[in-house]
Amino acid sequence: MTPRHSAILVLLAAILVLSNNLLMAAGTPSGTNIVNQATVTYRIDSSNFVVNSNVATTRVVELLEVNVQWQDAAPVSVNPGDTAEVTSFVVTNTGNGSDSYLLENTVRLDGDEFDPASRGIFLDADGNGLYDPYVDLQYHRGTNDPVLNADSIHCRICAE
Repeated sequence: MTPRHSAILVLLAAILVLSNNLLMAAGTPSGTNIVNQATVTYRIDSSNFVVNSNVATTRVVELLEVNVQWQDAAPVSVNPGDTAEVTSFVVTNTGNGSDSYLLENTVRLDGDEFDPASRGIFLDADGNGLYDPYVDLQYHRGTNDPVLNADSIHCRICAE
């Protein structure tokens, strides 16, 4: 085998190992080992050759991603003196590991003189997507932070 053939084989093996790692790691839980070995079979004149690459092991790192989506169909209308008007959100862990989330709401609205008072954040305990004052748990930062598993497990929250 010539040095040129050796260089081509090494390059092909590297491409196969890297492409397999990139394709197979999507959606894979963090901490998973992906093991790859490339095999090249070729023929020169009447001789057949098989060359295996070194075994390459890649550990999947944790991807931290979250999506927060407002759930109300339209802006929440309020009138002077109204209290306990609720806005709803869904928090989705789109990463590949289990994570806990610290939640915070803001009452400052730019562009006007109105800043609503917040009575808190409530976790949708029964999963019905509605604020139930006698069922849903009030969120206390650092005490009952929601823990969401990987890949689209939802936590509904309501800000009152």
